[in-house]
Amino acid sequence: YNSVISLYKERENIYHDFKNHIIVISSLIEHEDYDEVKKYISNLKSPISEIGGIVLSSNNLVDIIFNYKYFEAKEKNIKIVFDVDMLENYNFSMSENELCAVFSNVLDNAIEACTNIVGFDPIIQVSLKKANDMLFFRVQNPCIQCQKNASGKFISTKDDKLLHGIGLRSVTSVIEKYDGHIVYDIEGNSFVIDIMM
Repeated sequence: YNSVISLYKERENIYHDFKNHIIVISSLIEHEDYDEVKKYISNLKSPISEIGGIVLSSNNLVDIIFNYKYFEAKEKNIKIVFDVDMLENYNFSMSENELCAVFSNVLDNAIEACTNIVGFDPIIQVSLKKANDMLFFRVQNPCIQCQKNASGKFISTKDDKLLHGIGLRSVTSVIEKYDGHIVYDIEGNSFVIDIMM
């Protein structure tokens, strides 16, 4: 969260100093120093493109988390496709920390599952829809090795079995605290998690 906030501040500074940037670029063009112009513009583009508004829900926290996870996944050659409602008038009952825990843990699990996939480019489908006073959050990711044991619990593919499931338990705890519902299962070769909050 803090790292993305710092990116936003860096972008704000660029916009604030935009007039000065134009003066520098104009001067470089007048002197026909085109290589330097390219470098200068490239340096300006970098912090802007890092959080380039892939998801725009009109809720700052949601946009920050989703955009950050989008670029985190992109660095690992994983694509995330978002289908997000506008949330400008929606009042979340949970705190920002709790909301961050829910969205981040679910997306972290989806991204981690996709890092083990070979043979095709994985795509994570993310949906956040509102209906009346409820939010419906669904994440679907490919899962080649998804298996359940005899009691119906998922078998971990992580090396450290002790840490397996901590993120999902954290999400479940928050959702149940606010009388929401969480369901996850395998659909074909995909792991799907549905959260109503």
